[in-house]
Amino acid sequence: GIVRLGFNHLFEKAPEDSEIRPGLYDASILIDKSDDATIECVKKCVNSAIAKGVKETWGGKKPVKLRTPMRDGDNDESSNGTPVNEGPYADIYRNKYFMSPWSKSKPGIVDKHGAKIIDPDEVYAGCYVLVSLSFFPYKKGANCGVGVVINNLLKVKDGEPLAGKPTAESDFQGYDFDDDEDDLI
Repeated sequence: GIVRLGFNHLFEKAPEDSEIRPGLYDASILIDKSDDATIECVKKCVNSAIAKGVKETWGGKKPVKLRTPMRDGDNDESSNGTPVNEGPYADIYRNKYFMSPWSKSKPGIVDKHGAKIIDPDEVYAGCYVLVSLSFFPYKKGANCGVGVVINNLLKVKDGEPLAGKPTAESDFQGYDFDDDEDDLI
């Protein structure tokens, strides 16, 4: 289903000194808790990855402590351990589930007509998108779970930006200049 794009590194990899997913492409995907169809689809994909993990990764049984990619915006922490229901971005996560898919390779990004988007300003935190994701089981040391990779993204429509600076259009909206005025300095 259509989801809201959160903060992301889709056109360039996250900086190597980034706290979250350094050197990778990544995104935060926000799913309304009322979007039953999308939530059910994610749960099916997670369950399929768990079944694969039991067979191929975790020695025939489901781990007791299993990390899954869909987290609750009203209760969980972000990737860096900060509670998402507190602080300046609390409203962004309220009544949402969120996931943080990543990729080693740049995801394909197109508009709703299938045209490739190359301008990073077109795809921003707050726009609405469809995403192609791949779910997989992992075991890294004592940590076991289901990870999620972002493959491709289709921008569906614009939305209110979630954060950042205002646009030039919004800053200067309402100014009425007389074309004959040359002394605007």
